[in-house]
Amino acid sequence: MNFESQSFYPSANSLEIIEQCVQKLSPEDKRLSEWHNSYVTNHKLRIDVIKCDIESERLPFADNSFDTVVFNEIFEHLRINPVFTLSEVLRVIKPGGHMMLSSPNLRSLYGLVNFLIKNRAYSCSGNIYAEYQKLEKPGHMGHVREYTTKEVIEFLENIGFAVTTIIYRGSFNTNFKQIVARLFPNVRPFVSYVAIKPVHSVYQSHM
Repeated sequence: MNFESQSFYPSANSLEIIEQCVQKLSPEDKRLSEWHNSYVTNHKLRIDVIKCDIESERLPFADNSFDTVVFNEIFEHLRINPVFTLSEVLRVIKPGGHMMLSSPNLRSLYGLVNFLIKNRAYSCSGNIYAEYQKLEKPGHMGHVREYTTKEVIEFLENIGFAVTTIIYRGSFNTNFKQIVARLFPNVRPFVSYVAIKPVHSVYQSHM
């Protein structure tokens, strides 16, 4: 077994982008400001950033570049063309490589209660006006919509991924809800998906 050590320090341009993101993406909840600033101070030297609008620009990487792509809590924010974005993710993953995607579970306990009692189709976001208004205030989109596991799996399979694992995640704030979640894990508030790019996958552009 070989062990290697890589010398790594973000470029000046990367650090500048990180600092810009710190200002633009500061928490709306002021109680999180201390954690936010502490996290950036302690971790910015290990974060490498390449600026790209993933909803409208091709990812600036060659085909088959990465073994794994982490796509956490992004899918529900895509508002232009998720087919384009996820097709680009598929393109840059090596055949046999993985994508880790997480997203709110629309059919969670909260989602079911909101739908049946409150007449609202969401699990953990606010109302649709508040989510779109974020474009004017912090400058980024909230949740366009949230999805069921069946919807996400069908979408990823149409892109060309093979979903291999679904992990229901998250806890609730009362003992009763926790008991329900133990009995029915699929009502937990979040879901993680492990998807693979098939070895014989032939990437097809959806542009």
